[in-house]
Amino acid sequence: REEQRRLQQVEQARREQEERERQERQRQEEQERQEQEERERQEHEAQEELARRQREEQARKHQQEEKARQAREEQRLQQAEQARLEREEQARIEQEEQARQERQQQEEQEHRQREELARQER
Repeated sequence: REEQRRLQQVEQARREQEERERQERQRQEEQERQEQEERERQEHEAQEELARRQREEQARKHQQEEKARQAREEQRLQQAEQARLEREEQARIEQEEQARQERQQQEEQEHRQREELARQER
């Protein structure tokens, strides 16, 4: 009977030891699982942050390109307007010059006609 009781105690101790080891393994597995989840969560956050920064950079670049395009268009329009004004001014100057020459020719012709009349009257 003493032997029986001692064997039961040994068996009980062995079962308790196994249970403690099982619980310790479970605790470690749970800890590893949580650490893995945390690493994955951080990795995911880092990826999202990177993607966000890239989107912002793209948007900023797009905005700069659009501003540059608008500036070029504005400059093109200003140059076209400047050229139009210069052509108009040139045309006005040529027209005035032509009118002046026509008046001068008219005056010279009238002067000759008066001289001719005066000569004939003499």
